Amino acid sequence: GRPSIDLLPPWDRLAAQAHLPLGDGSLTPAWEAAALPRGLEALRRLLPGGAAGTQPAQPALLSFLERMLPPLVEAGAASLGLLLGPDGQVAAAVVVVSDGERRIEVVRVGDDPRASDRLASLAVRHALDEGAARYEFTGDPPAVTHQTPGTRLRVFSRATASVLERGYATILRRAASITDTAVARVRRPIETIRELADAGPGAVTRVVARVATFSRMHLYRGELFVWRGAPPPPKFATIRLFGLADFDALAPEARQRFLERLELVEGYCRQKWERGDLVVAAFHDADPVGILWCARGPVFVPDIGREVKPSNGECYIHDVYVAADARGRAVAPAMLEFLSRELRTRDVYRAWALIERSNTASTRAFEKASWASVADVIYARMGTTSRLLVRPPDEEARKFVGLLRS
Repeated sequence: GRPSIDLLPPWDRLAAQAHLPLGDGSLTPAWEAAALPRGLEALRRLLPGGAAGTQPAQPALLSFLERMLPPLVEAGAASLGLLLGPDGQVAAAVVVVSDGERRIEVVRVGDDPRASDRLASLAVRHALDEGAARYEFTGDPPAVTHQTPGTRLRVFSRATASVLERGYATILRRAASITDTAVARVRRPIETIRELADAGPGAVTRVVARVATFSRMHLYRGELFVWRGAPPPPKFATIRLFGLADFDALAPEARQRFLERLELVEGYCRQKWERGDLVVAAFHDADPVGILWCARGPVFVPDIGREVKPSNGECYIHDVYVAADARGRAVAPAMLEFLSRELRTRDVYRAWALIERSNTASTRAFEKASWASVADVIYARMGTTSRLLVRPPDEEARKFVGLLRS
């Protein structure tokens, strides 16, 4: 429902021929990632209410862009275009998100309407150079002054009647008039965020998390067929399988302490047990000090917005947790080694685990258990647009996260 251009013949020629006069024509574009800090500073100045205004420049929107734009640009999911004047100052800025073959404007501002139009025209050409098939504008498209003689198109509105229009500029004007309501709906979330900003930073954080997210996780792989000999028994904890029957056999007080010590929710645990997850627990003097969950079927992972699907002979290890007073005593590596022996008896010889980059304790535990980090899994989402990358593009890792068919 937004004004857009399909960048396919003959539209690509029309876009390439578009000429928007702008004074002396000395303004030049910049698309390099190194321009990001300068671009964010320009957005602070150019957004309504910026340096020349009496109020801060849309604080919620700026906070959103400052938080999300750098990782999206790094992941190749967004770009920032700047239009520089002869004095080197930024005259206009545009943020464009990539969604496959589409390019979608998120913000476009300029100190002069002609500068904004000029940058929009250059952004369309930039999308063409990248091989995009569609460009969507955040507001009214630029008023293109070039027209191709003899071009005629039949445009159908929501009614059954049709109208005959002539000229590229006329088509864009009609598209803008048809989609005024839809564009207003697109802008409404930003207005909501701005209103919540006055209520408190926490509200903004929650709303932004619904609109956009970015995560980068380490993907670890364990080859369980490697026999390392019988490990020495753990000095601090005893480790055993812990199923639903073992949990139900606990007294009510012991069951509540089990959940509180390991920061678990009973409904979550029962759901995983009923799914068939294999669970290993560690105890010290009958007190729970660690737990590990392992699934041999598909598991939805919110951090990457999709299911991971272990193949036959594989499993996925998740929710490894060690109580605070038991950390630093090799409880997690001991649980991983115990689980490896149990999985080999079930003809499972490969295991996967996704670990947040900031979770150094878990990465050390898996590396002590001789697991290897094979790739980074990068997930970016803005609105309804999302992208998942595996770097380096290990084929088995891409298959595990669903980027390759089995």
